Amino acid sequence: MPTVVAPATTISTTADGGFTRTAGTSFAAPHAAGVVALMQAASDRQLTPAEIDRALLETARYPGTTPPDTRYGYGVIDGYDAVAAVADRPPYFAVTRLTHDGPTDHRLGRNEPVAFEATIKNVGNVTDSQLVILSVDGERVGSRRVTLNGTATTTIRGTRGIACAAPRTSSITVTTANTSLSIPVDVCRN
Repeated sequence: MPTVVAPATTISTTADGGFTRTAGTSFAAPHAAGVVALMQAASDRQLTPAEIDRALLETARYPGTTPPDTRYGYGVIDGYDAVAAVADRPPYFAVTRLTHDGPTDHRLGRNEPVAFEATIKNVGNVTDSQLVILSVDGERVGSRRVTLNGTATTTIRGTRGIACAAPRTSSITVTTANTSLSIPVDVCRN
């Protein structure tokens, strides 16, 4: 039983672009090889055979009702989707979570420190470094350079005192080159 298949019927084999009804692996093989070549061209890294196999299998389109079967395996390869599955996606650092050591109504006294934790994820699949900036009430109070492999995640932790002259709601913000996330903190209300 095949894992996936490539087109092998009604293939254009004439120089003028006409169609000749031809079938067989000798016509399917160039389709599969061409898709794999396009997949490799879409990435700066050397794709592994396992990455190629997984992308071809996960993006195949099954024309029947229940795969696999002896005719299509898990489906017919889809060149566009297979290339998109392995193409380099530029680094995009997203702040996916931001918390501090109390609920959003955590009441801090004057300059009482608040511990925070932020999760940063590289949504792309290319390794990169970015500056992650910590701000309190819109004012930059710290930064850290973070390097993440493609699709990797890291957690940044820290403690900051938040000054205040009167009761108010303050905010802690973590910003990357691509996104930012804020969380409120009530201060001077105890």
